[in-house]
Amino acid sequence: MNEKRILKKLNNTKQKHLLIKEYAENFQLIETGLREDFNNYDFTLKDEKGNVLTLRKTIHGNGKSEVIFIFKTKEDRYVNAQRVFDRNNTSVRVYCMESEKVWKFTFKGEMIKTSDLDKPNKYVELTATFNSDEPIIDLFDHLDYKASAKKLSKSSPDQKLIKPEELSEQVSYIQEGMIEANIKLDEEELVIKSKATRKHNFGKLSLQSLLKYLNVAN
Repeated sequence: MNEKRILKKLNNTKQKHLLIKEYAENFQLIETGLREDFNNYDFTLKDEKGNVLTLRKTIHGNGKSEVIFIFKTKEDRYVNAQRVFDRNNTSVRVYCMESEKVWKFTFKGEMIKTSDLDKPNKYVELTATFNSDEPIIDLFDHLDYKASAKKLSKSSPDQKLIKPEELSEQVSYIQEGMIEANIKLDEEELVIKSKATRKHNFGKLSLQSLLKYLNVAN
């Protein structure tokens, strides 16, 4: 497919795409039986003391959820021991308290100390709140369509995926804000307050991969 045809398809996608914020913020994925259908939440922060927190929960249409939780301090690094769950019995809970403003998320489970694998797993509890007065940024709006068409015309991704009627249903957006996190590692307790970013993506995994390739989804 040549560059002009790709650009036309991408522009058609942009014209069809509409981010309804209230709907996106409260989106609930139904069980379709397909892993391809997904709803993904990301929260990340890095404070001035070198603490890094990354939490991702991905719900799939086949009734499963995947969790990745990474917590790093200057000295240590922890990752969650269990990654895959039944969607209704996961170690992570995510709550939209106020659309475009306040989100809460929790984690309870064992974590592996990767900086010292000889140490036993720690039981970790996380309770955190994301607050923001910043606008949601729809990543479709920030896509350079001409540059993307040029990139795709010279690359190997399956260009049959560029279907405006399907791509326009993909949702990918980010928001900057602040997180206050309370973390309990066994008996040790930490409180972290930091600038943070949250991302919310949902749709089809294959199409989101295309958006990621075009520097949209991340």
